[in-house]
Amino acid sequence: HDPTNYVGDMLAFCFRAYSVELDLAKGLLLVNDDDRVDEEDGSGNDDLTKDHTNDGDPNPAAPAEMVAQAMGGVIRPLKSRVLQVIANLSRRPDDEMETSAASLERREQRRHDLERNVHPETSHLDDSDDELDLGYNTTDPEHLSSELFRQRIESLYEICGILLFYQSAIQKADAKLTLLLTTSGNASGVVTTAMVNASVTPSSLITTLRECLQEASESYAASMRVYGTMLDTFATEARDQEPNFSTVECESPASRHSAASLAQTLLLKISDARQTSPGFLPGMLTLPSTQSSSSSDILDAAETVLSLEFVNADVPSTQSSSSSDILDAAETVLSLEFVCNTLLGAALAFCDTLSDIETLRNCVTTSTKAGCSSDCASHWEGVLKDTEISTLGVLCETETSRLLYGCGLGALSDALSSYRTTREANPKITLSMASYPGLSQGDLEQGIGQFYTSLYSPQEVPSFDMLKDIAVRNECRSRTTVSVWEAYRRLYEAIMEEVTGDHSDYTNVESFLGHDPDQVRTLLSI
Repeated sequence: HDPTNYVGDMLAFCFRAYSVELDLAKGLLLVNDDDRVDEEDGSGNDDLTKDHTNDGDPNPAAPAEMVAQAMGGVIRPLKSRVLQVIANLSRRPDDEMETSAASLERREQRRHDLERNVHPETSHLDDSDDELDLGYNTTDPEHLSSELFRQRIESLYEICGILLFYQSAIQKADAKLTLLLTTSGNASGVVTTAMVNASVTPSSLITTLRECLQEASESYAASMRVYGTMLDTFATEARDQEPNFSTVECESPASRHSAASLAQTLLLKISDARQTSPGFLPGMLTLPSTQSSSSSDILDAAETVLSLEFVNADVPSTQSSSSSDILDAAETVLSLEFVCNTLLGAALAFCDTLSDIETLRNCVTTSTKAGCSSDCASHWEGVLKDTEISTLGVLCETETSRLLYGCGLGALSDALSSYRTTREANPKITLSMASYPGLSQGDLEQGIGQFYTSLYSPQEVPSFDMLKDIAVRNECRSRTTVSVWEAYRRLYEAIMEEVTGDHSDYTNVESFLGHDPDQVRTLLSI
């Protein structure tokens, strides 16, 4: 079964029942305008009027109390089943085999009892120990994948939206009752202050929904963090299971099955769920601070709640601050800022390609369109920009090293660096450059000759075709070329310094050192 539809159907039934009971309670207590006209004309039913006005009863029951008693029997099983769904959705993968085996055992025992005409002891109204079928094959190890995690996290998020919507809808119905009591109710003389206060006190059904919301939001946050820590594991498993992965054109394993792509997939699902669920409308998670100390204050509060600026429920001072704390905590973990900070922060640790950075940048764009704050988006844009610069630097260094060894300057440049380090560490030792390993005249002739040959082969310079941005691609090519030129310049200056010294083992350097750095720079088109 779909857990989201299951919870939604239960809450829809409870809301319909609550509305019916609320209308019935109002009808039993309040006299409508037609009844008053009949009473004034003498044509009304005196017995009915007395029943409506509760004549002789100094403390008539409030409609909210009547509804609370009528709905009391459904609250406990409702909470039990909703919490069961949440617990199943937030279960860790290593718990799947144990719980599934236990559930199969219980079902087999129940089937055996039914065959023997023995009724199970557990009631179907509060079957908390029975595992709810979520439509996932939890006994199959291959099914415990990133897709299953995403489905569960998305279901938890949607359930949070459903709980937010129905607790607001029920609170709004209560606000209508408050408005009715303070306007038409006082005219009949049957509305007391205690009755009005009872009508604005959150019902046990709303309290239950907020408790379920607290559990669902906490489970969602914990599952989101677990998913973030397992991004690299999921990506590795996906790459290993992909057949002939290396044959895919223009796409590397890091781009198709990477931590960044898995983070993007979940963020898209959460963004879509947030935009389609009425429970995540702007302001749905905030509570206006209104205190109802008199009938006029109650009327003002009710009008505020029922106005176009309605955002959520009214919480009087008689209620503890737990409801406000629950909604504040839910607002934090259900926000898109939490999703971005959790997923992008986790994926960034495994982000080692420019394709991954572009994927995460698309995540920021998607979350911004779905309602993420501009401050959060700006923060991650800056972080991704810094990461991109760092990644480009590493990419250019890698390509520069490859190009230097390909054109013959790599070994000479490394030997020159090692020679200078040795001289600095031992300044008293007399060591000529020509006698150092890798810097002999033969080595210089071979390496520099190979480099001069590569100057007339433009294909030696890396093309950086993996970069989609032409400007970035040209910048990387330029940085790589300049690095090669600087390596040649350092080598040329060291050779000339050695030749112009008092003692030099190099002879006839003009035969193999035919271009100065400026000429090489021109040939490289820098």
